[in-house]
Amino acid sequence: KVLAVLAVIAVWPVIAEGQTPPGYRYVRITNGPEFEYWPRINNKGDVVFTRRPGFSEHTEDIYLYSKGKLTRLTFDDDIQDTFPDINDDGVIVWSRGIGPEGPYGPTLEVMMRTPDGNVTRLTDNSNSEHLPRINNPGHIVWSAEMFDYCGSTDVFYYDGASVQQLTTDSEHCNGVWNQGAAINDRGQIVYTRYDFDPDPWVSSIVLYKNDVYQRISPDETFEPQHPSINNRGAVVWTYNAPDMDGGLQAWENDVVTDLTHWGSSPEIGDRGQIVFTRWDDNRRVLDLWSFHHGVFTLLVQVDEDLDVPDINRRG
Repeated sequence: KVLAVLAVIAVWPVIAEGQTPPGYRYVRITNGPEFEYWPRINNKGDVVFTRRPGFSEHTEDIYLYSKGKLTRLTFDDDIQDTFPDINDDGVIVWSRGIGPEGPYGPTLEVMMRTPDGNVTRLTDNSNSEHLPRINNPGHIVWSAEMFDYCGSTDVFYYDGASVQQLTTDSEHCNGVWNQGAAINDRGQIVYTRYDFDPDPWVSSIVLYKNDVYQRISPDETFEPQHPSINNRGAVVWTYNAPDMDGGLQAWENDVVTDLTHWGSSPEIGDRGQIVFTRWDDNRRVLDLWSFHHGVFTLLVQVDEDLDVPDINRRG
């Protein structure tokens, strides 16, 4: 059986009858009034996510679902813990609001927790580190809001021993923000390079490996963003299709393929299966869809919006 994972907001959504594809089952992880989002799943079926029990983001904590058990990992009710990720060894990374005071409160720092409960703080600076992602070798990427410069963001990389800065646009105050980084087990990194000086703004998807930066989104693609990469090196992203509900493109071996003009927030698994959200004009909510071998499948149709999905090697 294959496990499908989604975050819930406020109330567990009711899944429409007849929408469970063959081979899938749904496992209810939580059922409370809290706001829960950003679920990440590893290849063993372990899931981490953020829970916000109150209205303030400073009440957010990290939770782990593993082998049928739900465990709270952070316990400081006045410190923000958010945006977790987990690899197959059970190492968890997340952003924690314990840095110097920034424009919006304490800045975020990157934390790492091993399965034995040992927690390491990887950054200690005046930046605000967002959305760390970890691969199975233990390498981590994230974007940092650089308040010492123009407040724009750059991409950083942790190789298991030291932190490296991969982009430096914030130092030039050129209106460019680099963020939304993802990494695979081969050390390939993708991220979005936003340029907010033009009106409308423009962006591109960049692939990085061994000091080589390659723009992989076509010039004619309108505002590509939210890239995801699998261990084959295949990349998928969304773009703002004019007069449409967003679009999805995939890149592999220098070939870009248009997948659909109706989708957003894609994630790609190692078998090439893509999960993403689609807006339902009639019900006015987001549904969860899958694309695999040229076939689109509606996975989850609920009464309330879904959060950003995730997918593992098993689908």
